[in-house]
Amino acid sequence: MARTVLITGGSGTIGTNLSEKLSELGHQVRWLSRSPQDKNKYPTYKWDVDQGSIAENALIGVDSIIHLAGAGIADKRWSKEYKRIIIDSRVKSASILHKAVVNSNLQLNAFISASGTGFYGAYTNDKIYKEEDTAGQDFIGDVSKKWEDAALSFNDVSKRVVMLRTPMVIAKDEGALEKMTPLFKRGLGAAVGSGKQYMPWVEIDDIVDAYLFALSNESLSGPFNVAADEMPTNLDFSKTLAKAYGKSLWLPNAPSFVLKLLYGEMANLLLNGSRVDNSKLKDEGFTYQYHSLEKALSKSVR
Repeated sequence: MARTVLITGGSGTIGTNLSEKLSELGHQVRWLSRSPQDKNKYPTYKWDVDQGSIAENALIGVDSIIHLAGAGIADKRWSKEYKRIIIDSRVKSASILHKAVVNSNLQLNAFISASGTGFYGAYTNDKIYKEEDTAGQDFIGDVSKKWEDAALSFNDVSKRVVMLRTPMVIAKDEGALEKMTPLFKRGLGAAVGSGKQYMPWVEIDDIVDAYLFALSNESLSGPFNVAADEMPTNLDFSKTLAKAYGKSLWLPNAPSFVLKLLYGEMANLLLNGSRVDNSKLKDEGFTYQYHSLEKALSKSVR
């Protein structure tokens, strides 16, 4: 069944890939953007989160919303102001959307929101977190909890609400991989901190397929961990990335104190990490294309 899907954050890595796939499948795609441009491939409508405004005609005919908008968690040091931006770009934006849907008297088929495996907090331990576990008691856990609470407010205007808890996305020349590539490509990459922290990940095609699955599968609701089966430590991830470039890992680990000096509190994201259980989504019938990190990286570093 063809749907009309409104996407926030459509110009990001997941958004652009997802929009293309939705269009190929015959769905109508439109974007909400702070600065619509004529060159956009999809009909784009202006919204302003600070002003709380959305173009009046943005929601006409929409039956599903995919909420990807959010300032980059690791883009800047976590100053008090940037922490506010991180939260508002996710939570306040969802509140504005909800108000617009209510005012338009829409009944959505699905509201699908991004979330993060950071929901469980930036901790390193032996626990494998499942969807029923509580949110972490740190900033990243608090952000994810508020993000999901904002998504759940759509239960009164949507048949179902789905939250996809996403780890690091492996995509060519995008995101975390783009930041790591310059050093690893030159054989100057290194593990960070203890190197024992886990790094759950998902390949871009798999996270896109997860959104398509959530959109088309009427039985899905609630939170789902979307991560590949293989969850390496930071040391193993670094070795695999170096190998993908034909290099070896020879430098000592980057010391924790250096990262804390450079990035402040945000360094916790690099220095800590836990595993998550992905069986809930697989039990619903979802199949991953990329189970091994080596296979995912071989595609992205070509």
